Amino acid sequence: MITNSKIRFNQHAFFSATLPVKISDAQIKRHINDQHVRQLKDVRCPLYLRFNASRTGGTWWFYRYEAGKQYPYRITKYPGTQAKDIMDVVSAVSVQIAKGKAIECNRFETVDQLVDWHVQRQYTLKRSTKERLNNLKSMAEPHVMSLFHGVAIMDIDHQKIDSALIQPMFEQGYSVSYVRANFFLLKTAFSIARRLKYITTNPLS
Repeated sequence: MITNSKIRFNQHAFFSATLPVKISDAQIKRHINDQHVRQLKDVRCPLYLRFNASRTGGTWWFYRYEAGKQYPYRITKYPGTQAKDIMDVVSAVSVQIAKGKAIECNRFETVDQLVDWHVQRQYTLKRSTKERLNNLKSMAEPHVMSLFHGVAIMDIDHQKIDSALIQPMFEQGYSVSYVRANFFLLKTAFSIARRLKYITTNPLS
């Protein structure tokens, strides 16, 4: 028996919690505020960007499939690592997985966070003189941390260091040795963070 009752469709059924796309920064901006999309899946490889609850960023996940099972790896965060850089991270992570090494998510998202951690770590270790620690802090806060405040770790490279740190310091009259010391402070911070697996890749290596 056919009735005249209206059929109601669930409007949410037409939205996918996981959206397969070729992940790009443009695609992320297009979908990050769409509450119906929980995560983006890259069509090129088993890579996912899972948005956080506040929709301000998310976490990059890489999956390995073996013997019918899937193994998830949390590799880094967005926007700390942008879509334009994520494939470099995936390549590095794939090598680590193949070698059976543990995968860690980036502990830091920005350059100033990483440098601040490095300076505080030197104070905690107490392996340097008080004078050297004070010099380290006096370089980090007004120069390195200030100039690269909010800059994503994967956005830093030697060209940006030259234009944002080295050239401006020379123009302000700082000596060659002092400018070099600031550069090595930054490079050392990245090197130690990578060795301790607090970042997945070192863009300054």
